[in-house]
Amino acid sequence: MKRNIYNILWACGVGATLMMQSCSLEEVNPGEFSLEVLGSTPQGYEKLLNQCYFGLERQINKIANFLHMDPAWLQEINMVDPDSLDPCFHKPHGNPRPKDCLRRAKELIHYEDICKEQEESRDGRYRIGVG
Repeated sequence: MKRNIYNILWACGVGATLMMQSCSLEEVNPGEFSLEVLGSTPQGYEKLLNQCYFGLERQINKIANFLHMDPAWLQEINMVDPDSLDPCFHKPHGNPRPKDCLRRAKELIHYEDICKEQEESRDGRYRIGVG
C-alpha cells in the first residue's frame, strides 16, 4: 500500500514536470536586472560585482558566527600572504597585500572600538551593527 502511494506521487511529480516544459519562457523583467543591461555601464557593472560579493560576505559571516570568530579575523587568516604560491599550480601570486589593506582599513575606521561598542550593545534591546 505504501509503495503504491509513493508510485502515484512519483507519477504525479513526473507528470507535473512534463507539463511545465510547455510553458513559455518569455517573461517581463520590470526591474531591468539582466546581464546585458547591467554590464553595459560602469554603474551596472559595479552593481553586478556588489551582488557577487554580497553572497560571499554573508557566507563568511555565517561561518564566523558558527565558529564564534570575528568575521574580519576569519577573512584575514584566509587571505594570501605576500610572495606566496598558488596551492594548485605552485606559481607565485606576485606581491599582493590584501592583509595589509584589511589591517589598514580596520585602523582607519577604529574597528576595535566599533567591536567593543557592538559588544556592549548586546545587553540592551537593540544591537548595533558594524557594517
